[in-house]
Amino acid sequence: MESPRASLLMHPDEVKEFSRKRESLVHQLNIKKREFLPDGRYYINPPTDRDSIKKKIADIDHSLAILAPKSTTSQQRDAMWKEAKRLIEEVREGMPTAYEMHPMQLNPQTGVISKDLETLERSVKKHMAWEAKNKQKIIRLKNITRTLGEPEVGNVERLRPKGTSTGRYLVK
Repeated sequence: MESPRASLLMHPDEVKEFSRKRESLVHQLNIKKREFLPDGRYYINPPTDRDSIKKKIADIDHSLAILAPKSTTSQQRDAMWKEAKRLIEEVREGMPTAYEMHPMQLNPQTGVISKDLETLERSVKKHMAWEAKNKQKIIRLKNITRTLGEPEVGNVERLRPKGTSTGRYLVK
């Protein structure tokens, strides 16, 4: 189980980018006096600040060790999917709807955008209260879906209801 102040795991694209940067740094570290590149250019001198490059590689390794999703067994994956489904239901409860988050509507007859600022102010308060209440659940859901290799499932906006209100009253 994660700590109460758990940090968000890296997105798979971030893991790829960190790995690519690491490979580039390792390549810089291994450059010889006259190494030719595929495009015909070559390096004449090895990098002068080898300690700085080694530190950057160590920092990337440390970040990947801590924040990259870990591999899991099939039993762990099954349990994680069940937990993700439960968390999705919990997170959706009380979530402001798409209309509440974007109450501005285009009147097709006049072409004028009606701005329901009162609803917008209340929905911002409602969203902030909802987010504060569900922050740890959202982080846990995102970490689970990133570990399972399905980061888009943890996108909270995809879970947002479409209707006009999720409860009887908006938070004032």
